[in-house]
Amino acid sequence: MQRLNKKKTDTLKIISIGVYSTFSGAIILLLAIFFTHSILIAAIFISVGAIFMRVANAIISPITQVRLMNFFSEKSAHALGLNMCITFFIGGIATYLATIFPQWPIQSLVVVSVFFVIICLLSFTLNRKHLMR
Repeated sequence: MQRLNKKKTDTLKIISIGVYSTFSGAIILLLAIFFTHSILIAAIFISVGAIFMRVANAIISPITQVRLMNFFSEKSAHALGLNMCITFFIGGIATYLATIFPQWPIQSLVVVSVFFVIICLLSFTLNRKHLMR
């Protein structure tokens, strides 16, 4: 992130890197389903996929927070608070959905993660023109 900021990289490109990194993490998580017979290999795929997704979150969050604060200048604290509230709410729903089927923990985690990543990717592609402003 610091390297991208030093190079004065466009914010849309930084967000794109984060979104595609999240998508890559979801694909790696998806591979874990094919290795459920070996817990060690599945755990490695899940760990690597989760690392990609967490790095993407670390890339996307600061940029979106700054853009939110700039867009809603006088009400920036409210906008940021609502953004964080929605983020934690969706995280809670995702956690609940991942635990609905305790007999298939790996599959539940992967399906829920891929589902939310697809929503993220679709939202990004549909709103890309609005993000250019």
